[in-house]
Amino acid sequence: MKLTFFQKKALKKPGQQEKTSWFLTLYHSKILDIFVSLKKVRPLLRIPNLPWPGDIQRGIYTLDRYGKYVHPKMTPDFWWQDIVQDDAYFTTFEFLRDLRSVGDNKSRRFARYMIQSWIVYQRKMPKHLRSPKLSALRLANALGMYEFYAQSADDRFLNILHKFLFRECVKLRWLPSKMSPSFDTVCVLKGAILSSLAYEESRRKTAALLSRLTKVLTQILFSDGFNKEGRVDIQFRLACDLIEIRNFLRICQDPGAADKIQHFIEKVTPPLRLLRHGDGKLSFLSGMDIASTHHIDAVLSLSEARARGPQRSEHAGFERMLLNNSMILMKTKPSTFLSQSTGNLYFEWSIGKERIITSSDIILETDKKKPILSRHQSLVSKYSEKDHAYLECELQDTRYRHMRQLYLTEEVDLRGSDRVMSMDPGFCALRFVVHPDFKVEPHPSKKAVILTSKKGDRHTVTFSGVDGVTTDYINAFGARHPVIFALIQLFPQREMEIKWSFRGA
Repeated sequence: MKLTFFQKKALKKPGQQEKTSWFLTLYHSKILDIFVSLKKVRPLLRIPNLPWPGDIQRGIYTLDRYGKYVHPKMTPDFWWQDIVQDDAYFTTFEFLRDLRSVGDNKSRRFARYMIQSWIVYQRKMPKHLRSPKLSALRLANALGMYEFYAQSADDRFLNILHKFLFRECVKLRWLPSKMSPSFDTVCVLKGAILSSLAYEESRRKTAALLSRLTKVLTQILFSDGFNKEGRVDIQFRLACDLIEIRNFLRICQDPGAADKIQHFIEKVTPPLRLLRHGDGKLSFLSGMDIASTHHIDAVLSLSEARARGPQRSEHAGFERMLLNNSMILMKTKPSTFLSQSTGNLYFEWSIGKERIITSSDIILETDKKKPILSRHQSLVSKYSEKDHAYLECELQDTRYRHMRQLYLTEEVDLRGSDRVMSMDPGFCALRFVVHPDFKVEPHPSKKAVILTSKKGDRHTVTFSGVDGVTTDYINAFGARHPVIFALIQLFPQREMEIKWSFRGA
């Protein structure tokens, strides 16, 4: 079959088997840049306002650490290539929100320098840093923070900025119709919609973008509002993006379109209540700590969604179990953010405002050190009464079976058992990733450890049916966490059981 010009150009270098879509090849081509440069730059007529609070401490830290590099002799390539490299915090202009929290002239000058140096150097940046998604995020942040950094700017900077904003807007217009439904497409649509409203494009163009957004959201969301990827960070970002779009539509006096977006906001927000712990932060089950408590509070408040959070999502694979102020959140669908894990039956545990276990999973390996993975969803049953709650999950795969039982009781904080049977000889490690506020110490017994928090709270972790217990540290969720491993040997077609408990002092 004969390939078209763009299909040939889309083929990657030898040794890489994946193909790049033709529209991405065109997006990065000089042809599109020349076409966009011929367009007459139009002025901004409306300016959106990002309502999310920034982190003033992180803004001060950014100024103290990187502000010293801002001087006339420092070239943009040195800054972006040697200093921040591909840090998404800078390349998406997310740092502007934290600088706005600082709000002084120094932070404004630093913001303008960063934006101008990016505009100068952007064509030399790797393609993955100029992807449609990151370009749309940069455009949305630059527009949303415009009043902060641009009001006191001189005409020279404003001329450079307005050319950049308008050309990015033109480049994004046609992309959403070519992209398959995904969270990345929602990000691109947000940038395109905000810029279309900012430049007062025709109602027909804006309506087409909003119609495409509605179709994409319908395809990437389950009926209960959870995203089909089952990721906590995507769920949170979807709520943020939709609130930004709805607010700007209201400013532009388009209540009909704003109401349609509000319908999806009311779908994606209740799952965030399920995923929130007593400390005010969201679940770590997608592999990262993604937002501050103030940011989450702002999203839940501005969403205007009053529905209570569900207690489970069979589609996305989340189970929530409560007893008094103790909470367990489990992922029953496959996940791979921790290395060597089977990918199923993660859970995290908190008591009140104290997060104790940030993740617990099973690592299985054959004698040949080959990891045993699974991509099946587990079966779940649970019940709760006044003085205890029970959750049981069972996973059956072709080569192994795993049953996990968890009990919350008033006498014992948390206890459980893991039954594992493998068709192949190998090894099993039950892993508990503990919150970094805790210190892990060995117990006089070789099959127990003691957890001590910064507040002085103590938990004794005991095991039975294991060959040994070891501790270590890993970098996960953006911090250094203590880890507890309970180890056993697996024999073919023989069920092995590990019993364990966490008891408060």
